[in-house]
Amino acid sequence: MKRPVLILCAAGLVLSGVAGTVAVTGRADAAATDEVATTSPTIDTERATVTRGDLVETHDANGQLGHGTVRTLPISAQGTVTDGPEAGDVLRPGDTAVEIDKRPITLVEGDAPLYRELRRVRNWERDAADEKLGEQTGDDVRQLQEHLLANGFDDKGRLDADGTFGISTERAVKDWQRSVGHPATGKVDGSQILFLDGPVRVEAAPDRGTSFDELRVTSTEPTVSVTIDRRVRSFYPEGATVELETVNGTSTGTVAKVTRTVGNDGSASYELDIRVDDPAALGDADSVKIVASDVKADDVLTLPVRALLALAEGGWAVQVDVEGDLVLRAVEIGEIVDGRVEINGLAEGDEVVVPV
Repeated sequence: MKRPVLILCAAGLVLSGVAGTVAVTGRADAAATDEVATTSPTIDTERATVTRGDLVETHDANGQLGHGTVRTLPISAQGTVTDGPEAGDVLRPGDTAVEIDKRPITLVEGDAPLYRELRRVRNWERDAADEKLGEQTGDDVRQLQEHLLANGFDDKGRLDADGTFGISTERAVKDWQRSVGHPATGKVDGSQILFLDGPVRVEAAPDRGTSFDELRVTSTEPTVSVTIDRRVRSFYPEGATVELETVNGTSTGTVAKVTRTVGNDGSASYELDIRVDDPAALGDADSVKIVASDVKADDVLTLPVRALLALAEGGWAVQVDVEGDLVLRAVEIGEIVDGRVEINGLAEGDEVVVPV
């Protein structure tokens, strides 16, 4: 078999933005069998095979195993804490979040927020524009009604969970308020209840005997928290699967939440909450290595970047074996990841020459 040698351009080695390529003279196209000779020293080579697959870029980050983002429950009551949970406790709908001045703030199941005082609107009430106010309706009303019915406050069977705050809802609310120690006003706000769509874990709670300030909670699920910058944001879309590694073992995880924050200098960063699929596999380690993948090209032909030759007249070529002779074959290139390049112009299984 002939051993080809390449003529380097007068300007020397040409990289043209792709590492490991050299410029050659001569012509190359899809059917060319040009062989280029010179008196330059020969280049040691090896063979590589064109393969089909995905080009996947990975990114590593270090995170902390905990319970995710800490948030404060929107409790509007003020006074002295007379009873409450401890850090690490799990609170569920139906539980008392905290007791203030001997009055409980009750957790009520529902995903609609308590954004207003819930009450019965009288026929004579009007708004600032002197328009007649209508009845309060909505999911927040319905959630309150469902809580009342579940606990036996049904206005003697007259209450329905219809999402409209009428006189039966008002009577049921008063009955409930009397039973738990709140003034029987028939009106409900954030000093009495809090809608919650699932269990939460208490991160920090005020001490008994102190003035109530806040009740901070997290998710109950083990969660890996990590902060990334915008340059690698594409690796971590919500719902993406990542690999998790600790000194104890490995697991997979799912990016459950992405929160964007902007610093004082205007730069953006992203706080990730990653739900752990198998918490037991990670043990009690605090530090977690996160490996995320981003598919740059799927189901494409690839070969080593080092096989590319930059043609003096422009474009790219590789050397292939044609019946024992090494010839230039023009190729088009696409994505480049971890030393491999997407190419068109060859077939899967073709062997190309790679300079050593």
